[in-house]
Amino acid sequence: MATWFEEMNTVIEQVVYLESDIMTVSYLAVLEKVPPIYDKLFPSAVAGIMKSDITNGVAVVREAMQTIPGGKGATLLGMIKYHISTLGKEKCAAEKSNGTKSLLWLNRAATFICVMLRNLSKDMATKDAAYDAYEKILKPYHGWMTQQVVGNAVSLGPERDEIIRKMDLTKDSAAQQLPLFCDAMEKLSSHVKQLLVENDAHFESTA
Repeated sequence: MATWFEEMNTVIEQVVYLESDIMTVSYLAVLEKVPPIYDKLFPSAVAGIMKSDITNGVAVVREAMQTIPGGKGATLLGMIKYHISTLGKEKCAAEKSNGTKSLLWLNRAATFICVMLRNLSKDMATKDAAYDAYEKILKPYHGWMTQQVVGNAVSLGPERDEIIRKMDLTKDSAAQQLPLFCDAMEKLSSHVKQLLVENDAHFESTA
């Protein structure tokens, strides 16, 4: 039976690139498979919130993909350009949700997971691996109160050996599979971030 990491690598390999663009449906197929990993890394209450953030973000991007006129939402770049041109940067950033803003936060969530798992693959303790990832990826975009709550919450996961066991891995298979997944996911996340940055949609506003 394939592990979560092996399944993720298969889906990431199927992402459809069009020159510098990405087909939206193929990106969503990757993000839809992220939530189960939260159950392995965090207490149930924390995992539940993070999973719902992913699920809600995917739903918003999918709606944009289906409803943006002229089929422009079929690609991530088309969706980003549509929102920036019709809403403007400030309104797009300020809205509670739209496809581009949700894409930005989905990409941050995916990057956070990559950094945490990369840290775990380097034998960091769970608490340190999680907080380092939080400080680097999410903390800059959270208000003070959110920083206090989330910063502490992400550090409450099981010990590293317990996480490996919950992932149905051995130490040897973890040493192989975690870095391979991180390499693949980081490549995708970096590409998406580049699309956002180059099209004035990498908003610095706090959540």
